[in-house]
Amino acid sequence: MSVFEPDGRIARFERDANDFSLALEGEDLSTAQAPRPTLAWMFAVCAFVVLSLCTRLFFLQVASGADHELLAAGNRIRTRHVLPPRGLIFDRNGELLAKNVAAFALQIVPANLPEDPTERELVYTKVARLTNQPAEQIAHKVEAGGLRSLTPVTLADHLDHDEALTDKLVIGQMPGIEVVEKAQREYENISGLAHILGYTGNVSPGDLATNDQYLLTSIVGRTGVEATYEDRLQGIPGVEQVEVDSRGYFQRVIDTQQPIPGDDITLTLDAGLERKLSASLEAARTDPSSDTKHAAAGVAIDPRNGEILAMVSLPDYDNNDFAHGISPDRLSELTNDPTAPLTNRAVSGVYPSGSVIKPFVAAGGLADGIITPDTTIDAPGQITVGKWVFRDWKTHGLVNVTRAIAVSSDVFFYAVGGGWDKIPGLGVDRLTYYLQLFGFGKKTGIDLPSEAAGLVPTPAWKELVKGESWYLGDTYHLAIGQGDFLSTPLQVAHATATIAADGQVSTPHVLFQDQPHSSQREPLNPPTPSTDPLLPEMPLVTAKAGMGEAVRNGSARLLQQLPVSAGGKTGTAQFGTEDKTHAWSTAFAPYDDSQIALAILVEGAGGGDAVAMPVIRDVLDWYFTHQSLDQ
Repeated sequence: MSVFEPDGRIARFERDANDFSLALEGEDLSTAQAPRPTLAWMFAVCAFVVLSLCTRLFFLQVASGADHELLAAGNRIRTRHVLPPRGLIFDRNGELLAKNVAAFALQIVPANLPEDPTERELVYTKVARLTNQPAEQIAHKVEAGGLRSLTPVTLADHLDHDEALTDKLVIGQMPGIEVVEKAQREYENISGLAHILGYTGNVSPGDLATNDQYLLTSIVGRTGVEATYEDRLQGIPGVEQVEVDSRGYFQRVIDTQQPIPGDDITLTLDAGLERKLSASLEAARTDPSSDTKHAAAGVAIDPRNGEILAMVSLPDYDNNDFAHGISPDRLSELTNDPTAPLTNRAVSGVYPSGSVIKPFVAAGGLADGIITPDTTIDAPGQITVGKWVFRDWKTHGLVNVTRAIAVSSDVFFYAVGGGWDKIPGLGVDRLTYYLQLFGFGKKTGIDLPSEAAGLVPTPAWKELVKGESWYLGDTYHLAIGQGDFLSTPLQVAHATATIAADGQVSTPHVLFQDQPHSSQREPLNPPTPSTDPLLPEMPLVTAKAGMGEAVRNGSARLLQQLPVSAGGKTGTAQFGTEDKTHAWSTAFAPYDDSQIALAILVEGAGGGDAVAMPVIRDVLDWYFTHQSLDQ
């Protein structure tokens, strides 16, 4: 076939079986391109690919084999944490106050659930009937952390032995769900002890966000010693290495690193004294003429070092209710109870103190020199300043400072605080200074939560809070523990202990000894007493002598019945508008080498000498009789 090209040449196509060649008329066909070697090129490409694959395989299996083996093991082996046992709590004599007992819980391990959604739904439905929870709620709770999670999800807690057996029978061999033993806190049942020990509860989202040591199944301290020393009692979780299959399901435990138990803590408390103080307070707060029970609180402290020997607040509650899983109805009952049983009145309750603060006011007047041990006035039954009348509870006649403390002369202390007759008075600023020096109006620093600071009112405070000016009558009232002055039973006991220890100040505390189970922790040490006295010797000795005189010839005569010498002071504090009074008493013993100081409050119960001082007498009599029997 021939065709004409545009330039006039004749082109000829020649075809064979495998190729087309174009030759121009008049050209030599021998110069045309030869056919491509197709098979040779294909062989070369295949050889290159095989060589590349072999090289890559060598790199993966030989050069990087160890690294990839570790990655594979990481996918096959996972870790899960094991709860540590919580530390135990003892009293100073080794009596166990808080321990761990076996209980049971119904749990689901998400990674052990069936992979098929329908089968999982059957598990959720059966568990819902068992726990009286909606199946949808259970599914949401279980799957929140992912279906490959090895962390157990608790669906029912605090099961007793019978409940656990029943649940085991119901669930049978259901995959993913199990009844497990889970340690539960149990407390010694001593009335008043719950406010000191506190209680534990399940971990909260807030706890998990702030402490990476907590697990979803952790138990944490909520109040009292359990909360204060939570980081010591908690312990260090253990770790288990477990093997899972290719789908992430649990197969077996490979290795275990045991958890480290929490520290065992010994408290300064004497459990026997705690029982005695509780029983005596219970009797004192019961009105024999009616079914009325007054709230009450008491604190016993060692003046030599600040150790709390006993502390009781009534009414109280059973902290085992919380540790065993308190019901919503019971919790509502406790929180809405008008007698406030959950409140530790010893550290959180604030009250006008009445006359129990007079020894401390006296010490301030002596330190400032506005009175001396020999200053004497003829104290009438009342004094008049302008149009205002300030009454005493009786006419006392001639009194000096020790006699004024012993018989609780209001007029003498009006004069020490604001001035009258020959006594110029401290004035509100210096009076406030000395009350604060003895620890009023501020926290003592005790190692228990929710401590109240109380109130030492000042002119600035009154102007800010009440919008009123300060008058001389305010100073008079402050000097006898009335008006707006507020203190806690702990503050009164602490101040009394300072007088008993001749001015040596100790921080109140309940920690006696910390015993770590881990070498990673250093033991905690209790605070040490101050080495310098609070005031010069004379003011302290004279104030102390006034409390000794109160036992010999004053309002604390009941303490003459003790087997040791003592000093004491009573108080009857008015409150409200119905002419009711709180009963106060405070004391220390022995007089010359004090080992114990106490403060007792019975709310709205009448006079301190009639209601509160008998408690101190009974407790001190038991304490020194018991102590002599132990020696």
